[in-house]
Amino acid sequence: MDRVSGWAKARAMLSNAGKIYQPGLYISNRCEYWWSTALPRDSRKIEDVDSSATDHAADATCYALNWEPGRFRAVKVRGMF
Repeated sequence: MDRVSGWAKARAMLSNAGKIYQPGLYISNRCEYWWSTALPRDSRKIEDVDSSATDHAADATCYALNWEPGRFRAVKVRGMF
């Protein structure tokens, strides 16, 4: 999933919060850092976020929403030491 699609999913889930039978994203008002840095828009590409802004909390949220459990697997690494 690319960045723009990931942010679209995050925005959709935020707007679905409280709707019955749709997955929603709930962020507490007490998460001050998240709300102060969440989803800053890029002035040139409005569907994307401003990558020069502080958006660490929002990035982590987007990664968590788009994580696919079956996509990664653990492997044993040999010969590193």
